[in-house]
Amino acid sequence: MFKIKILRHHWIRDDDRYDEEDLCAHGTIFIQIDDEILSDETSNSWCTTAAVLHLMRSATKNYLPGDFYGQLIPCCGHFMVADPTTGRICIMGCNSGVEFAVTHGNKFIELSTTGGNGWRMSTESYRQKILVLANDVEQFYGPVSNKILPSDTEEAQAFNQFWREWHELKRMIEN
Repeated sequence: MFKIKILRHHWIRDDDRYDEEDLCAHGTIFIQIDDEILSDETSNSWCTTAAVLHLMRSATKNYLPGDFYGQLIPCCGHFMVADPTTGRICIMGCNSGVEFAVTHGNKFIELSTTGGNGWRMSTESYRQKILVLANDVEQFYGPVSNKILPSDTEEAQAFNQFWREWHELKRMIEN
């Protein structure tokens, strides 16, 4: 079985108030593959915007731990920059996070944990689970236009590229 769900959303300050300067949503995520629980209510808080972007990427291509310049489900995303060769956004943070491999087959996806557990499911079922997460994060995040962007031009460009990639990936997995 594969279960994934955001249990609680918050901003980095975690004071129950909207933070227009925090560009990343955070939260507690439940993740279970087969009988292995990778994250639950007792785990760290994760950067949900980066996590869902990474998961949307994994819905269209294989993912091996470390492929996206960090963890599949990262703790944080301190720094964003566009990769000059691919144009994709690179999100870098600390070395804490949740990892599992995502391998695509013919109409199925296989998930594999570092603990040796695995689960095979239809590509469509995996994509639907990731879309639910994307919609959940978007609902919490609110309009991107409400955010106060950094004065640094490169940081602001990376933020805008992040959301362009987010919407591009979301359209791809919806179809």
